[in-house]
Amino acid sequence: MDRKVMKAIIAGVIILVANVGIFVLGSDFTTTFWIGYVYTMAAALLTVYVEIFFVAKEELIFRYPISTVTFVYLAVQIVSFIICTLLLWRFPLFTFILDLCILAAFIVMLMSVLLHNSTTKEQQAVRAKDIVNFKYILDTMNSVISKVTYADPNRKILMHAYDSIASGQAKSDISVMDLEQQMLTVIGQLDAAVSAKDAGAVKTKCDEIEYLAAERKRRLSQRVPF
Repeated sequence: MDRKVMKAIIAGVIILVANVGIFVLGSDFTTTFWIGYVYTMAAALLTVYVEIFFVAKEELIFRYPISTVTFVYLAVQIVSFIICTLLLWRFPLFTFILDLCILAAFIVMLMSVLLHNSTTKEQQAVRAKDIVNFKYILDTMNSVISKVTYADPNRKILMHAYDSIASGQAKSDISVMDLEQQMLTVIGQLDAAVSAKDAGAVKTKCDEIEYLAAERKRRLSQRVPF
C-alpha cells in the first residue's frame, strides 16, 4: 500500500477517535461549540492534507517551515476550541471572529512561506543556468586543450588562457553576455588555430581570451556608486 494512503488512513482514524471522544464526553453542544468544532475539524483536515500530500511536492524547498506553520495553526485552533467551549460558550460571535482571525493569520503565514519558496527556487534556477553557461565555456576551452599534447609548447599558453576564464565568477549577468558570446567565438577560432598548428594564431587568440576574461571579471565586480 502507498505510504501516503497509509498515513491518510492513520490520520483519519485519529480524527475519528477524537470525534467519538468529543461527542461521548461532551454534554452541552452550544452554538459556540459547533462554531469551534467546524473550525477545528477544518484545521485538522487541512493539516492532514498539507503534511501528507502538499509538502511531498518536489518543487517545495521549505517543507519544514510549512509543516511548522500548519501544526502551530492546528494547535492554536484546538486551544481556542477548548477555551471558547468551556469558558466563553455564551459568546458565539466572539468565537467565530477569533477562529476566523486564527485562520486568516495561518493563511498569511503560509502564503509568506510559499512566496519565499517561489523566490528562492527562481534564484536557484537562475544560478543553475549561470553555472551551466559558464561550465559550457570552460568545457569548450578544455576540449581545445585536449587536442594538444603535454610536450606541445602551446599547451602552457592554452592553460594560462583557461585559468584566466576559470578564475572568474560562475554567476553571469546581462552586462557580460556579449563578452561570453565573443569568448565562445574566439575559442572556436582558437580551436581552428590549434588544429592548423598555427602557433602565432594560437598566441593571438589566447591573448584575446585573457582580455575578454579580464573584462568580464571587471564588469561583474563593478559596484554601482551611491
